[in-house]
Amino acid sequence: MRIKDRFKQQALHCPNNHRETQSLKIQEDDTGKSTVKQIILKLQILFQKEIRQDRKQRILAIISPDNEVLFELAIFTMNRIVVFRNERHHLKNYLFNGFIKDFQTCVSNQIDAGNQEEEKQQIHTAQNKSESTQNPIIDLHELMKSNDDEFMFIHSLYELAKFDPLKHCYHKSTVMLAPKKQRDRKVLICHDIMDGLLEEKYSQGLLSHHKFNHWQYIDVFVFFGHYTVTIPPPAYTDIAHQHGVKMLGTLIFEWDEGGKEAKLMLDGKISMFYDENEQDMKFRKDAPDGNQFYARKLVEIAKCFGFDGYLMNFECEVKEVETLLTWLEFLTTEIHKEIPGSLIIWYDSVIHSGELKWQKRLNELNYKFFLVTDGFFTDYKWSTDFLKDNVDNFNLYVKSQNPNLNTYDIYVGNDVYGRGTYGGGQHNIHVAIDEIHKHDTSIAIFGQAFWYQRFDGYTNPRIFNLNEDIFWKGRNLVQFADSTGRLFPQGQQISKERMLKEWNMEVGDKAWAVHQNPISLQFSTIASHKPCEKKFNFTISELIDSKIIEDISELNGIVFLSKVTGTKPNTTDPYRYNITLYDKDMNIIQQLASNSTMDEGFTPCKEHALPIQIFEQIFLSKDIKDTLVSIEIVEVGMDAEVWAGHYGAQFSDERLYLDISKANATACNNTSLHDRFQSRGLEFEDICTYFNIGHGNAYFVDGIEVTKGNYSHHCEYDIVLLKSINQNIQSKLGQDILSQITLDGPHFNGGSCLQILGQLADKNDEVYIPLQDICLRHNPLIELYDIKIAFKFDYPKFKTGCIAMVLQYENSEDEEEIEIFNLEIKSAQLIYTQNSWAIYEERMKTFNKTLKSIGIKIAQTNMTQIDFRLGMVAVVPSVLIEPDKIQLSIKEGYPVIHRNLVSVKKNKKYQDIHIGWDISPSNIQVFIKHYRVFRNEKFIGTTKLDVYFDPQVALDKDNQLEYKIQAISKRNEIISEIKIQPDTI
Repeated sequence: MRIKDRFKQQALHCPNNHRETQSLKIQEDDTGKSTVKQIILKLQILFQKEIRQDRKQRILAIISPDNEVLFELAIFTMNRIVVFRNERHHLKNYLFNGFIKDFQTCVSNQIDAGNQEEEKQQIHTAQNKSESTQNPIIDLHELMKSNDDEFMFIHSLYELAKFDPLKHCYHKSTVMLAPKKQRDRKVLICHDIMDGLLEEKYSQGLLSHHKFNHWQYIDVFVFFGHYTVTIPPPAYTDIAHQHGVKMLGTLIFEWDEGGKEAKLMLDGKISMFYDENEQDMKFRKDAPDGNQFYARKLVEIAKCFGFDGYLMNFECEVKEVETLLTWLEFLTTEIHKEIPGSLIIWYDSVIHSGELKWQKRLNELNYKFFLVTDGFFTDYKWSTDFLKDNVDNFNLYVKSQNPNLNTYDIYVGNDVYGRGTYGGGQHNIHVAIDEIHKHDTSIAIFGQAFWYQRFDGYTNPRIFNLNEDIFWKGRNLVQFADSTGRLFPQGQQISKERMLKEWNMEVGDKAWAVHQNPISLQFSTIASHKPCEKKFNFTISELIDSKIIEDISELNGIVFLSKVTGTKPNTTDPYRYNITLYDKDMNIIQQLASNSTMDEGFTPCKEHALPIQIFEQIFLSKDIKDTLVSIEIVEVGMDAEVWAGHYGAQFSDERLYLDISKANATACNNTSLHDRFQSRGLEFEDICTYFNIGHGNAYFVDGIEVTKGNYSHHCEYDIVLLKSINQNIQSKLGQDILSQITLDGPHFNGGSCLQILGQLADKNDEVYIPLQDICLRHNPLIELYDIKIAFKFDYPKFKTGCIAMVLQYENSEDEEEIEIFNLEIKSAQLIYTQNSWAIYEERMKTFNKTLKSIGIKIAQTNMTQIDFRLGMVAVVPSVLIEPDKIQLSIKEGYPVIHRNLVSVKKNKKYQDIHIGWDISPSNIQVFIKHYRVFRNEKFIGTTKLDVYFDPQVALDKDNQLEYKIQAISKRNEIISEIKIQPDTI
């Protein structure tokens, strides 16, 4: 492997014997590039020992946006050589700057106090030398400060020893674990995703459509990664805690190298090197308090970042098993002292002899690890007879020795990827869950982000959401056709002739060209210079005759997927498609087209032959079903150059699914994990939600769109108050009403809101949208509550009926309806509007009973066609502090400004700005939803913390810069505001 960019005889700095910094010249080869091999050879001479590359064979450099090499930095730690590149937008190649921070730490900690000034002088001298060649070396302290919005994982035991969690002020969880109704059988999700989900490492978010949206069904979430210590990103911890879910990190030692690190830890040693040769042993020293030092460090990290424990994953041989057991017991005891309710869970890997042998169950070879921890996570390659063994062996070996444990502390593993998992995993995971339900144990699901990484889920959020619906909600999608045509009758041979007939298409110089994949046997079709058309159609009677459905009431909708790409040289070839529903007279009931005008207009393919993912779904309402007779899918393409031959739009990978629900489906025979797990109610002292799930197509503040384009910010994920982010609900008279979290604006705050969409039968019909079961307990210390609701619909058309919030109380059959909109309220102007959103407010005395659920009811209205949006629901204690006594002030030591040397451009200044503030009185913090941050009156983000990092700020000619911080209460009111004017560099 070669370094991608040129190295122009740069000074490459690395620690020599960890006591001084030296310069190293790297010569270019005849191609003008230095090879990794050459760099490693030079470092071997410098260190006088063997150096190997890291597992991914990466050597990277810090590069400016103009591809100018600014600086190379190497750190030799744990037999890895790493050089950094700071290119934020290339996620796959971008490493965490935690290495850079550790570089400074490891240098400074290895230098005696008397030599520290000398080291600084050496760095300063090297910098001056570099400046003379017009290639400055970046000051490490300044570089460390330049990207503080990044979160880091811990890549080695040495990094763990030197890690200081107090330096990470932008990455603290601020949400306490919400109480949740207890249950015996628990559900654990183990989150494993490519590259550790790099999108989640920024304090202000980064574009990603991956979100886990099923928190109400689980009890424990493990943020898993192949790092020595994986710290859950605090945004994830916040989301978990507000849904009553415990968040765990991971400690992992893998294979031979991991075994050497595990031995270092158990021996209570600190060293950058884990080999036991004479050279390495020189740098090894005793840890304070021996191996307990590492246990305390893990507890300190969990407490500082606000998560609830760890999964222990020792996938390596362990020679000191008794020492490991003692260490695990100490860790478990220590973390319970510091974090009540915390968990240490052991993964089924090492056995009592120290060998790495997955047992796939609890047995006589591994039970001791369970005895000294809080849970046992079995390997996922079990068979059904092992499930009974878990319970039997618990009663035999564990029950009498640790009365605090029970069989439900055994989490039976299941792999979504299907690697040896009973039932095959993936959409059949329910098969394994049904077997586990026959025994008194809990459930663990590993790799739930499978649908994000596979089947185009990474590139197409709608495909990801579709697979999530099938996996979690048991949505029954039956594939009916593909690029070859119908998938029945079985046994019919796939052929080009059959495909041409099924898709009603022609081939030839002025028509389509057809290619067949020899492995998948699927067809792709390429258009010529003339508009080429292909059609696939089927009838409802055909589905009934083929026994796919018994009658049309079972057909909920259709889902169509396809890909379209352009053909070189000009890949912007035009295409279009449409899906049309017809009645018996071939009148159009509904049509969905690729262009907004639904005419003959075309859409261009993307440049560089990038595929466009087509994903369309149509839900069939009762009215549509009453008249639907046939469905037709049309694809049309042509060539942008209008050349002879076939250089036009290419369609491929067509898939047509039927969304079917059987009338006799039950929780026992459907595939829904929601039905199997059941949601649990949450206990709150207050409720405040914008129904914002942390991403969307635009961002709104108080009903005003402040940013266009996709946005993603995990820290803003609200409690959704829904059992599912999209669900169909029956009205009183049997109409299908869709309740969904929609990303399509307008919204009240954030990038999404709750939308209720459908058609009521008549003015006597009504629909009730139940929100998630909650528990707002009676608190005699709270005198007053404020209720605030923001909603939006077509007000002028409203003539009769009402919209109400329905409150249900514990141990009571009574309901309380608070009408938030009716004709009387409208006429008396008892509500006000805020940027076209209606706002209802009411102050009421404290609840004398425990509130157990809330919901929205739309009843007896003349508006049978419903498009109702709910942008905010708040039931919060009243703020009784006088407004003039609530003050924001600038935090001591802030603002901090650093020149962003990684992003220097000609004639343009860039700054990294750190701002901080305090609010008084201190008890006001519990009433705050978040802080809004504005730069020069432009909204730039929110935070729940009292610090904010604004990176790579381009200054104008006058260098004017002003920040405005607004403290927003849970009633969505500005309760204090401050302006900060940092002095720019």
